[in-house]
Amino acid sequence: MWFQWFRKGMSGLDDDEARAILRERGLVCNWWRNAGLISPAEVANKLTAGALQDHLDKYQTVQDETPFISLTAGVRMRTSRPRGYGQNRVESAQRTALLYATDNFQSAGHIFAGWVPVLPHSEVRLEPFAEDVRDLLTYSQFRRFHRQGEVTAKIHVPMAQLQWVERWELGAGRSSAVGRRAYVAGRWTNGRFVAPEGHAAIRDVL
Repeated sequence: MWFQWFRKGMSGLDDDEARAILRERGLVCNWWRNAGLISPAEVANKLTAGALQDHLDKYQTVQDETPFISLTAGVRMRTSRPRGYGQNRVESAQRTALLYATDNFQSAGHIFAGWVPVLPHSEVRLEPFAEDVRDLLTYSQFRRFHRQGEVTAKIHVPMAQLQWVERWELGAGRSSAVGRRAYVAGRWTNGRFVAPEGHAAIRDVL
């Protein structure tokens, strides 16, 4: 097992909502948010390999009822060339989260940072452990959205695993990024964050 750092971009929040997620509620899946109350038996019925594949490949059709939470840890993409040459390039977690937070630079948004526990092999039924769907040895089926560097959490990421949240505004600022198209306009930390160091192997975002 290891602890994987992640980023999570969210649009449509105000600062109070973002701070409540960071310091009180944590990240919750859309199914729980929309249902209000869920039971352990319902959770067990929801956490299936088929539901995970629908979340990854047919998100628009299941977004209101998915028990999963998309996070990004970044990924290395390989580009091949003739005669065995090629190159690797990094699709960073921060950039991917920023695109989601700002709806592709259409509005302001928030980026969360935190960690989730991950097992070396897939086990969708175990709620506490996220799925590292970037791993091509385990998730070998071609996915159009592989470059998003997704690590998929289940049901809930507790607030103790969230370290900070940033508000990103459009335009140039002192902390600008991605061709000066957005900048950090506010940042809040979680005083009840529990750091993963010292408990298991750590993997940082790319």
